[in-house]
Amino acid sequence: MKKVFRAILDYFRSVVVEIKKISFPARKQVITDSTVVLSAIILSILLIGLFDGAISKLIKNLVIKG
Repeated sequence: MKKVFRAILDYFRSVVVEIKKISFPARKQVITDSTVVLSAIILSILLIGLFDGAISKLIKNLVIKG
């Protein structure tokens, strides 16, 4: 029974040690990374929208002429 409690205690100690190793980025880095991600998302939305519109127009022209 003592081995079980010792194992649980050791586990939680190692968790605390690992949590202390976590480092968070600086505010400036978070803002920069967020700006890059949002820009990439907006660019992707625009490109997908343009391709979708072009393909839709092409299919409509093929169906109407066909």
